[in-house]
Amino acid sequence: MGHEMTKSNNVCGFTLIEVTVAIGLVSFGLLGLLGLLPVGLQTFRSAVDTSVRSQIAQRVISDAMETDFDTLIGTTPADRYFDGQGLEVAQPLSVYEAHVQITGSTALPAGGSSLATNANLATVEIQIADNPAHLANPYSGNSTAPIFTTTTFIARNTPLPQQQ
Repeated sequence: MGHEMTKSNNVCGFTLIEVTVAIGLVSFGLLGLLGLLPVGLQTFRSAVDTSVRSQIAQRVISDAMETDFDTLIGTTPADRYFDGQGLEVAQPLSVYEAHVQITGSTALPAGGSSLATNANLATVEIQIADNPAHLANPYSGNSTAPIFTTTTFIARNTPLPQQQ
C-alpha cells in the first residue's frame, strides 16, 4: 500500500479585509492622538509662561525688599527685561518686560467709608508683559501683549528699641 498525499486546506494568515480594517482602526486612533497634540503644547507653553512670570515677579520683589525703604520710595524704577528663562538681559534680547510702580504711602481701611494711610508701608505693583516683539508701551490698553500683574507690600524695617 502506498501512502497517498492529501492536500490540506488549512491556511493560516489574515485576509485582505481584516488587514484593511485593522489599519483603519489604528489610523483612526492615531488621528485622535495627533489632534490632542496642539492642545497639549499650548497648555505646556502656558504653564511655562506662568512659571517664568512668577519667577520674574519674585526676583523683582526680592530686589525691592533688599533696597533701603527710603531709597525704594524715593526713586522711579526703570523697566527691566528678561529672557524666556527669566534671566535679566538687555532689551533687544528680552521676551518679558517688567514695569514696576511704587507707591510710598499705602491706603488702609480705617473703618466706615474713610481710608487711613501708612507712610511705613509701600505698595509695589509689578506688571510683566510677554513682549518678544518689543512693542512700545505694552502696558497701555492699546497693546496686544498679555500682561501679568502682581501687587505686594513692603514695610519699613525699623530696629527694635534697645532694652536696658
